[in-house]
Amino acid sequence: MKLRWIVALLASTLILGCSAEPTQKSGPPIVIGDDAGTEPDTAAPVEVVVTAGEVTITASVAQEVSGIGGVSADGGNILVVVPVAVANGLDQAIPVGYTLFRLRTGALERLPSEGSANVEAACPVDALLAAGTIVECIVVFEIPESAEPSALIFQALDQTLETAVALQACTRCGGGCVNLATSASHCGACNTEIPTGGECIDGEPTCPDGRYSCEDYCTRNDIECFVQSTRQVSCSVICDAAGLRCSKVDYYYTCSETEGASHPDLGCDDQPPRTWDACGTYSDMDCRCLPQ
Repeated sequence: MKLRWIVALLASTLILGCSAEPTQKSGPPIVIGDDAGTEPDTAAPVEVVVTAGEVTITASVAQEVSGIGGVSADGGNILVVVPVAVANGLDQAIPVGYTLFRLRTGALERLPSEGSANVEAACPVDALLAAGTIVECIVVFEIPESAEPSALIFQALDQTLETAVALQACTRCGGGCVNLATSASHCGACNTEIPTGGECIDGEPTCPDGRYSCEDYCTRNDIECFVQSTRQVSCSVICDAAGLRCSKVDYYYTCSETEGASHPDLGCDDQPPRTWDACGTYSDMDCRCLPQ
């Protein structure tokens, strides 16, 4: 069963090279994680080349994530994910697996996390990379928060190869990594939630076509949004601050004869007075707003 799993994994990840000319590949991004805790920005190496007689590795970033493959970091540590490509230009197969990688941080070299075996697009646990082929995969490391990754190291037969990498810290909200471009709870900024019925698109809380955000709900465009306000500013100012336009104003006041009657003479641009000349004191007001 293990042999069949390895064969299937290699069949899906190894890319045959050309014996006469170098093989070059530009692949689609490898997406890591989701809205729950990682930034899906990490991409595979842009250019992967098989060069005759050489084994090469390509990597550029160690990207911080909250958790991956069911693994989260212990206190004081962080998880980083390194997308890597190994190109085998030798005339023989070479071992390739996540246990053959190390991450240099300062004077120390870190071993991969066991979570490396559980993530999507993971480097195989134990396999051979055929001559003239390429594999692109992911290795996960757990390192101290204060550590600065500088190089990814790969042991291939009697060769020790390395390539420079830099830490890409995640955006943190509430102690976890988030994607501000798509997060429903942290859309564009920490603790900015999308309206009910909406979504976060490119960091902007967005309602579907035909609806707009009204008091944290996606409301139909033909339904007024009632926004309560104070007496200090007009409803035009209040609606404009919400990205809307004022359509009507309900100002209420209290008289000895009448409770809660609306004042007929005030409009969107009028600032309500603190008291009414003819009758009692100002009580309340509602600004009725519609989309711009």
